[in-house]
Amino acid sequence: MKERASLKRQITLVNQRAPLCAFFLLAACGNVDKQDNDTAPIAIEGKIIWQTPKFEAPIVGFSVVDTAPVEVMLANEDAGVQMIDADGAAISKLAPYTLSALGTGVTATFDDTTLTVFPGLTKNSGNLSLLVNGTGLEAPIELPVEGAPIATLKGICAGAPNGDGVIQIGYWTELAPDTLVLGDITSTDNNFTFTETSTITEDKYITSCGIDRDLIAIGGGFGLKIYSDDSEPTLIELPGVPVSTSATQIGTGGVIATALSRDDVYLSKPDGTFGKISFVESLSARAPSTVGQVSIHTKGSIGSLSNGFLAAESISGASSQIIYLDLKALNDQLTLD
Repeated sequence: MKERASLKRQITLVNQRAPLCAFFLLAACGNVDKQDNDTAPIAIEGKIIWQTPKFEAPIVGFSVVDTAPVEVMLANEDAGVQMIDADGAAISKLAPYTLSALGTGVTATFDDTTLTVFPGLTKNSGNLSLLVNGTGLEAPIELPVEGAPIATLKGICAGAPNGDGVIQIGYWTELAPDTLVLGDITSTDNNFTFTETSTITEDKYITSCGIDRDLIAIGGGFGLKIYSDDSEPTLIELPGVPVSTSATQIGTGGVIATALSRDDVYLSKPDGTFGKISFVESLSARAPSTVGQVSIHTKGSIGSLSNGFLAAESISGASSQIIYLDLKALNDQLTLD
Protein backbone atom coordinates (compact mmCIF):
# COMPACT_ATOMS: atom_id res chain seq x y z
CA MET A 1 0.00 0.00 0.00
CA LYS A 2 1.33 3.42 -0.81
CA GLU A 3 0.44 6.97 0.12
CA ARG A 4 0.11 9.40 -2.79
CA ALA A 5 1.86 12.74 -2.88
CA SER A 6 -0.01 15.72 -1.44
CA LEU A 7 1.49 18.50 -3.59
CA LYS A 8 -1.10 20.51 -5.47
CA ARG A 9 -1.52 23.39 -7.82
CA GLN A 10 -4.50 25.51 -7.00
CA ILE A 11 -7.20 27.05 -9.19
CA THR A 12 -9.75 29.43 -7.68
CA LEU A 13 -12.85 31.18 -8.93
CA VAL A 14 -12.09 34.83 -9.63
CA ASN A 15 -13.50 37.17 -6.94
CA GLN A 16 -14.49 34.16 -4.85
CA ARG A 17 -11.59 34.01 -2.38
CA ALA A 18 -13.44 35.49 0.61
CA PRO A 19 -16.66 33.44 0.26
CA LEU A 20 -14.65 30.28 -0.25
CA CYS A 21 -12.56 30.99 2.84
CA ALA A 22 -15.74 31.20 4.87
CA PHE A 23 -17.24 28.11 3.27
CA PHE A 24 -14.28 25.76 3.29
CA LEU A 25 -12.44 27.30 6.30
CA LEU A 26 -9.19 26.91 4.43
CA ALA A 27 -6.24 28.05 6.47
CA ALA A 28 -4.37 28.96 3.31
CA CYS A 29 -6.99 31.44 2.13
CA GLY A 30 -5.63 34.97 2.02
CA ASN A 31 -2.12 33.72 1.33
CA VAL A 32 -1.64 33.74 -2.40
CA ASP A 33 0.15 30.62 -3.55
CA LYS A 34 2.67 31.21 -6.33
CA GLN A 35 0.93 28.47 -8.28
CA ASP A 36 -2.51 30.04 -7.85
CA ASN A 37 -4.31 30.92 -11.08
CA ASP A 38 -7.37 33.14 -10.57
CA THR A 39 -9.60 31.91 -13.37
CA ALA A 40 -13.27 32.48 -14.07
CA PRO A 41 -15.18 29.33 -15.08
CA ILE A 42 -15.92 28.92 -18.76
CA ALA A 43 -19.62 29.19 -19.66
CA ILE A 44 -20.72 25.87 -21.17
CA GLU A 45 -24.06 25.35 -22.88
CA GLY A 46 -25.36 21.85 -22.32
CA LYS A 47 -28.21 20.92 -24.60
CA ILE A 48 -30.30 18.01 -23.35
CA ILE A 49 -30.42 15.51 -26.20
CA TRP A 50 -32.02 12.48 -24.57
CA GLN A 51 -33.93 11.61 -21.44
CA THR A 52 -35.72 8.77 -19.71
CA PRO A 53 -39.30 9.02 -18.52
CA LYS A 54 -39.74 9.97 -14.87
CA PHE A 55 -39.19 7.04 -12.56
CA GLU A 56 -42.16 5.84 -10.54
CA ALA A 57 -40.15 5.13 -7.37
CA PRO A 58 -37.53 7.40 -5.73
CA ILE A 59 -33.96 6.42 -6.62
CA VAL A 60 -30.77 6.65 -4.58
CA GLY A 61 -28.45 6.47 -7.56
CA PHE A 62 -27.62 5.00 -10.93
CA SER A 63 -24.60 3.41 -12.59
CA VAL A 64 -23.78 3.43 -16.29
CA VAL A 65 -21.89 0.60 -18.00
CA ASP A 66 -18.52 1.77 -19.37
CA THR A 67 -19.08 0.12 -22.77
CA ALA A 68 -21.70 0.38 -25.52
CA PRO A 69 -24.62 -0.19 -25.68
CA VAL A 70 -25.82 2.21 -23.01
CA GLU A 71 -27.10 0.23 -20.04
CA VAL A 72 -27.87 1.63 -16.62
CA MET A 73 -28.27 -0.01 -13.24
CA LEU A 74 -30.93 1.86 -11.31
CA ALA A 75 -30.97 1.67 -7.50
CA ASN A 76 -34.45 2.29 -6.15
CA GLU A 77 -34.79 3.64 -2.63
CA ASP A 78 -36.52 0.56 -1.20
CA ALA A 79 -37.49 -1.74 -4.08
CA GLY A 80 -34.02 -2.91 -5.16
CA VAL A 81 -31.92 -2.64 -8.33
CA GLN A 82 -32.81 -3.08 -11.99
CA MET A 83 -31.14 -2.73 -15.38
CA ILE A 84 -32.62 -0.23 -17.84
CA ASP A 85 -31.61 1.02 -21.28
CA ALA A 86 -30.98 4.63 -22.34
CA ASP A 87 -34.72 5.12 -22.87
CA GLY A 88 -35.51 3.99 -19.33
CA ALA A 89 -37.07 0.69 -20.42
CA ALA A 90 -36.43 -2.27 -18.12
CA ILE A 91 -34.02 -4.89 -19.53
CA SER A 92 -33.90 -7.02 -16.39
CA LYS A 93 -36.15 -8.01 -13.55
CA LEU A 94 -35.96 -6.20 -10.23
CA ALA A 95 -33.41 -7.65 -7.80
CA PRO A 96 -34.03 -7.26 -4.03
CA TYR A 97 -30.79 -5.50 -3.06
CA THR A 98 -31.18 -2.12 -1.33
CA LEU A 99 -28.16 0.14 -1.75
CA SER A 100 -27.14 3.60 -0.65
CA ALA A 101 -24.65 4.24 -3.49
CA LEU A 102 -23.40 2.77 -6.77
CA GLY A 103 -20.08 2.95 -8.62
CA THR A 104 -19.55 2.85 -12.40
CA GLY A 105 -20.05 -0.58 -13.95
CA VAL A 106 -17.45 -2.32 -16.12
CA THR A 107 -17.82 -5.21 -18.52
CA ALA A 108 -15.58 -8.27 -18.32
CA THR A 109 -15.51 -11.82 -19.72
CA PHE A 110 -15.49 -14.86 -17.43
CA ASP A 111 -15.25 -18.32 -19.04
CA ASP A 112 -16.54 -16.94 -22.35
CA THR A 113 -19.46 -15.28 -20.56
CA THR A 114 -19.75 -11.49 -20.64
CA LEU A 115 -20.86 -9.93 -17.38
CA THR A 116 -21.18 -6.37 -16.14
CA VAL A 117 -19.84 -5.75 -12.64
CA PHE A 118 -21.23 -3.00 -10.39
CA PRO A 119 -19.85 -2.18 -6.93
CA GLY A 120 -22.14 -0.51 -4.43
CA LEU A 121 -22.81 0.06 -0.74
CA THR A 122 -25.51 -1.76 1.20
CA LYS A 123 -28.11 0.62 2.57
CA ASN A 124 -28.14 -0.29 6.26
CA SER A 125 -24.64 -1.61 6.95
CA GLY A 126 -22.42 0.34 4.53
CA ASN A 127 -20.73 -2.86 3.32
CA LEU A 128 -19.25 -3.41 -0.13
CA SER A 129 -21.75 -5.09 -2.45
CA LEU A 130 -20.66 -6.51 -5.81
CA LEU A 131 -23.53 -6.97 -8.24
CA VAL A 132 -23.23 -8.63 -11.64
CA ASN A 133 -25.56 -8.77 -14.60
CA GLY A 134 -25.27 -10.40 -17.98
CA THR A 135 -26.10 -13.26 -20.30
CA GLY A 136 -28.33 -15.89 -18.70
CA LEU A 137 -29.34 -13.72 -15.74
CA GLU A 138 -32.90 -12.47 -15.43
CA ALA A 139 -31.87 -9.98 -12.76
CA PRO A 140 -28.62 -8.76 -11.18
CA ILE A 141 -27.14 -11.02 -8.49
CA GLU A 142 -24.76 -10.29 -5.63
CA LEU A 143 -21.45 -12.15 -5.40
CA PRO A 144 -19.07 -12.36 -2.40
CA VAL A 145 -15.73 -10.53 -2.43
CA GLU A 146 -12.83 -12.02 -0.48
CA GLY A 147 -10.85 -9.40 1.42
CA ALA A 148 -13.65 -6.84 1.26
CA PRO A 149 -13.19 -3.96 3.73
CA ILE A 150 -14.83 -4.60 7.09
CA ALA A 151 -15.19 -0.93 8.05
CA THR A 152 -18.44 0.93 7.48
CA LEU A 153 -18.06 2.62 4.10
CA LYS A 154 -19.46 6.10 3.61
CA GLY A 155 -19.00 6.49 -0.14
CA ILE A 156 -17.74 4.63 -3.18
CA CYS A 157 -16.66 5.16 -6.79
CA ALA A 158 -15.42 2.76 -9.43
CA GLY A 159 -13.98 2.61 -12.91
CA ALA A 160 -11.78 0.79 -15.35
CA PRO A 161 -8.78 -0.84 -13.63
CA ASN A 162 -5.29 0.63 -13.72
CA GLY A 163 -3.82 -2.82 -14.23
CA ASP A 164 -5.00 -6.40 -14.62
CA GLY A 165 -7.99 -6.27 -12.28
CA VAL A 166 -11.64 -6.56 -13.22
CA ILE A 167 -12.57 -3.21 -11.72
CA GLN A 168 -10.94 -0.48 -9.65
CA ILE A 169 -12.79 0.97 -6.67
CA GLY A 170 -12.26 3.88 -4.32
CA TYR A 171 -13.98 4.39 -0.99
CA TRP A 172 -13.86 6.33 2.26
CA THR A 173 -15.18 5.30 5.65
CA GLU A 174 -17.01 6.81 8.61
CA LEU A 175 -13.87 6.47 10.74
CA ALA A 176 -11.57 8.03 8.11
CA PRO A 177 -13.74 10.45 6.10
CA ASP A 178 -10.68 12.33 4.78
CA THR A 179 -8.92 9.30 3.25
CA LEU A 180 -9.70 7.72 -0.11
CA VAL A 181 -8.71 4.05 -0.25
CA LEU A 182 -8.01 2.68 -3.72
CA GLY A 183 -7.93 -0.98 -4.68
CA ASP A 184 -8.56 -3.58 -7.36
CA ILE A 185 -11.10 -6.36 -7.53
CA THR A 186 -9.61 -9.34 -9.34
CA SER A 187 -11.07 -12.67 -10.40
CA THR A 188 -9.45 -16.09 -10.06
CA ASP A 189 -11.48 -19.19 -10.92
CA ASN A 190 -14.57 -16.93 -10.86
CA ASN A 191 -13.86 -15.90 -7.26
CA PHE A 192 -13.58 -12.15 -6.61
CA THR A 193 -10.87 -10.70 -4.36
CA PHE A 194 -10.29 -7.11 -3.24
CA THR A 195 -6.71 -5.86 -2.80
CA GLU A 196 -5.92 -2.39 -1.47
CA THR A 197 -3.32 -0.58 -3.61
CA SER A 198 -2.97 2.98 -2.26
CA THR A 199 -4.52 5.73 -0.16
CA ILE A 200 -4.92 9.48 -0.58
CA THR A 201 -5.46 11.62 2.51
CA GLU A 202 -6.97 15.07 2.05
CA ASP A 203 -7.08 18.14 4.32
CA LYS A 204 -10.84 17.81 4.85
CA TYR A 205 -13.67 15.33 4.54
CA ILE A 206 -14.45 13.57 1.24
CA THR A 207 -17.94 13.64 -0.28
CA SER A 208 -17.46 12.09 -3.74
CA CYS A 209 -14.93 10.61 -6.13
CA GLY A 210 -14.50 9.47 -9.72
CA ILE A 211 -11.83 7.17 -11.15
CA ASP A 212 -10.83 5.87 -14.57
CA ARG A 213 -7.49 4.03 -14.74
CA ASP A 214 -4.89 6.51 -13.42
CA LEU A 215 -7.28 9.48 -13.47
CA ILE A 216 -8.61 10.18 -9.97
CA ALA A 217 -10.92 13.04 -8.98
CA ILE A 218 -11.87 13.63 -5.35
CA GLY A 219 -14.53 16.06 -4.14
CA GLY A 220 -15.00 17.25 -0.58
CA GLY A 221 -14.85 20.13 1.86
CA PHE A 222 -11.66 21.29 0.13
CA GLY A 223 -13.21 21.55 -3.36
CA LEU A 224 -12.21 19.27 -6.24
CA LYS A 225 -8.76 17.71 -6.48
CA ILE A 226 -7.61 15.94 -9.66
CA TYR A 227 -4.79 13.40 -9.83
CA SER A 228 -3.52 12.33 -13.25
CA ASP A 229 -0.55 10.05 -13.92
CA ASP A 230 2.10 10.77 -11.26
CA SER A 231 2.04 14.50 -11.87
CA GLU A 232 1.26 17.15 -9.28
CA PRO A 233 -2.47 17.15 -8.43
CA THR A 234 -4.66 20.14 -9.26
CA LEU A 235 -7.01 21.71 -6.70
CA ILE A 236 -10.06 23.58 -7.99
CA GLU A 237 -11.99 25.52 -5.36
CA LEU A 238 -15.65 25.41 -6.32
CA PRO A 239 -18.51 27.44 -4.78
CA GLY A 240 -20.09 24.45 -3.08
CA VAL A 241 -19.42 20.92 -1.91
CA PRO A 242 -19.11 18.31 -4.71
CA VAL A 243 -21.86 15.80 -3.91
CA SER A 244 -21.27 13.72 -7.06
CA THR A 245 -18.10 13.32 -9.15
CA SER A 246 -17.42 11.25 -12.27
CA ALA A 247 -14.23 10.99 -14.32
CA THR A 248 -13.32 9.57 -17.71
CA GLN A 249 -10.14 9.52 -19.77
CA ILE A 250 -10.17 11.03 -23.25
CA GLY A 251 -7.01 10.40 -25.25
CA THR A 252 -4.04 11.50 -23.14
CA GLY A 253 -6.21 13.69 -20.89
CA GLY A 254 -9.46 13.41 -19.03
CA VAL A 255 -12.71 15.14 -18.16
CA ILE A 256 -14.40 15.31 -14.77
CA ALA A 257 -18.07 16.11 -14.13
CA THR A 258 -19.06 17.43 -10.70
CA ALA A 259 -22.46 18.23 -9.22
CA LEU A 260 -22.39 20.64 -6.30
CA SER A 261 -24.56 20.90 -3.22
CA ARG A 262 -26.00 24.08 -4.75
CA ASP A 263 -27.18 22.09 -7.80
CA ASP A 264 -24.61 23.57 -10.18
CA VAL A 265 -22.74 21.18 -12.48
CA TYR A 266 -19.12 21.81 -13.48
CA LEU A 267 -16.84 20.20 -16.06
CA SER A 268 -13.08 20.15 -15.35
CA LYS A 269 -9.77 18.95 -16.77
CA PRO A 270 -6.57 17.84 -15.02
CA ASP A 271 -4.79 21.05 -16.13
CA GLY A 272 -7.24 23.12 -14.07
CA THR A 273 -9.49 24.25 -16.92
CA PHE A 274 -13.09 24.19 -15.73
CA GLY A 275 -16.52 25.46 -16.70
CA LYS A 276 -20.07 25.70 -15.43
CA ILE A 277 -22.80 23.97 -17.41
CA SER A 278 -26.05 25.79 -18.20
CA PHE A 279 -28.64 23.23 -19.21
CA VAL A 280 -30.48 24.02 -22.44
CA GLU A 281 -33.97 22.60 -22.87
CA SER A 282 -35.08 20.75 -25.98
CA LEU A 283 -38.58 20.26 -27.33
CA SER A 284 -39.16 17.21 -25.14
CA ALA A 285 -36.82 17.78 -22.19
CA ARG A 286 -36.85 20.45 -19.51
CA ALA A 287 -33.79 21.77 -17.67
CA PRO A 288 -33.43 20.26 -14.19
CA SER A 289 -34.36 22.29 -11.14
CA THR A 290 -32.15 20.06 -9.00
CA VAL A 291 -29.29 17.80 -10.09
CA GLY A 292 -28.37 14.69 -8.12
CA GLN A 293 -25.82 12.23 -9.44
CA VAL A 294 -23.71 12.74 -12.57
CA SER A 295 -21.93 10.13 -14.69
CA ILE A 296 -19.63 10.80 -17.65
CA HIS A 297 -18.66 8.34 -20.41
CA THR A 298 -16.89 8.31 -23.76
CA LYS A 299 -18.89 5.49 -25.30
CA GLY A 300 -22.45 5.34 -26.54
CA SER A 301 -24.40 3.36 -29.08
CA ILE A 302 -27.54 5.21 -30.12
CA GLY A 303 -27.23 7.99 -32.67
CA SER A 304 -27.35 11.03 -30.41
CA LEU A 305 -24.93 9.53 -27.85
CA SER A 306 -22.26 8.26 -30.23
CA ASN A 307 -19.81 10.99 -29.10
CA GLY A 308 -19.99 9.98 -25.46
CA PHE A 309 -22.30 11.58 -22.92
CA LEU A 310 -22.86 13.17 -19.57
CA ALA A 311 -25.77 11.58 -17.72
CA ALA A 312 -27.35 13.54 -14.88
CA GLU A 313 -30.14 12.83 -12.44
CA SER A 314 -32.78 15.52 -12.93
CA ILE A 315 -34.91 15.83 -9.78
CA SER A 316 -38.33 17.43 -9.66
CA GLY A 317 -40.19 17.11 -6.39
CA ALA A 318 -40.37 13.44 -5.42
CA SER A 319 -39.71 12.19 -8.96
CA SER A 320 -36.55 12.03 -11.04
CA GLN A 321 -35.29 11.03 -14.47
CA ILE A 322 -31.94 10.71 -16.24
CA ILE A 323 -31.02 13.31 -18.85
CA TYR A 324 -28.18 13.00 -21.36
CA LEU A 325 -25.87 15.64 -22.84
CA ASP A 326 -23.38 15.22 -25.70
CA LEU A 327 -19.88 14.88 -24.20
CA LYS A 328 -18.02 16.07 -27.30
CA ALA A 329 -20.14 19.22 -27.51
CA LEU A 330 -19.39 19.94 -23.84
CA ASN A 331 -15.69 19.14 -24.07
CA ASP A 332 -15.24 21.28 -27.19
CA GLN A 333 -16.37 24.30 -25.16
CA LEU A 334 -13.98 23.52 -22.31
CA THR A 335 -11.04 25.42 -23.80
CA LEU A 336 -9.47 28.70 -22.78
CA ASP A 337 -9.33 31.48 -25.36
